Formats: sequence, C-alpha cells, structure tokens
Amino acid sequence: MKEQFLKDEEYMKLFLMRHAQAQEAKDKTDLLRELTETGKEEAAVAADFLKHFHIDKILVSAATRTKQTCEIIQDKIKCPKYEILPELYGSSPSTIIGIISQQDNADKTILVIAHNPGIFKTALALMDRDSAEYDELLHDGMPTAKIITLDFPDMKNWGEIKKPS
Repeated sequence: MKEQFLKDEEYMKLFLMRHAQAQEAKDKTDLLRELTETGKEEAAVAADFLKHFHIDKILVSAATRTKQTCEIIQDKIKCPKYEILPELYGSSPSTIIGIISQQDNADKTILVIAHNPGIFKTALALMDRDSAEYDELLHDGMPTAKIITLDFPDMKNWGEIKKPS
C-alpha cells in the first residue's frame, strides 16, 4: 500500500506570528513604535523560514511594527496578497479566529502577524492541548518574531476553524 502525502496546497495551513522586536514607546504612541535593528534581523530570519512555504495571503495589524515586519517578509516571499487590518491590534483570540474564518478558501495558506497576548492566546486556542507543542508554547511563551505553524488537513474551508469557548 502506498502512503499518500498531502502537498501544502491541498489543505489549510496557518502561520501565527508575533511582530519582530520594537522600540520602546518613549515619545511615540504604541501604534507608531518601529522595529529595532534586532527586530529587522528577527523579521529577516522569519522570512528565511517562511520562504520555504507558498503563502497565499498575509493578514497584518495596522501597527507600524507589524507592517514593518510584514514588509521585510514580503520582500523575500513575494506573497500575492496581504491585508492590513486595524482590528488585529489588541485583538482577542475570538476576533483573530473570526477574521481567519472569513478568509477566501482559495487562500489555503495564511500568515497572521499580530501582537501579544492575542496572538499567543490564539495559538493556544487552536493547538491540541495534549501535544508537546502546546506544552512548549505554554513554557516558552510567544517572544518577538516567533512563528507557530498549524496544519488543518481535515478542514476544507476557513469557516470550519475552531472558535475558542
């Protein structure tokens, strides 16, 4: 009996990412904080990881640091579509999952770049609580530029994504 392997394009795949390291607020509002040099390097490393996948769409918060993170990634992966969504700033898991559930099903691989604690809690809400990855995320948290990869091989459309209770 031959084993069948799914290609990335045949099932839904989600990348959840916290923006790269940003400057302290000091004299700027939180929304206007820019990436540090370390943050730019973190985003470049994330882009090197992501370029091995075909990403159909990027959803990004309207904060400067998330848009800068996206720009660095976009320069390397050349994703055909991205959308800046103000509602991803300071969002809850319910909001983030609700946004994902409304995406076009033709966009099988989506990257969401947002903020803690929302992006961290969203990852936890969508992960198998009995997995080693869940325990590792609980232990390590979601530092800047961390990417969580979630595969949904049995899901046919984004509307089926699990909503947190």
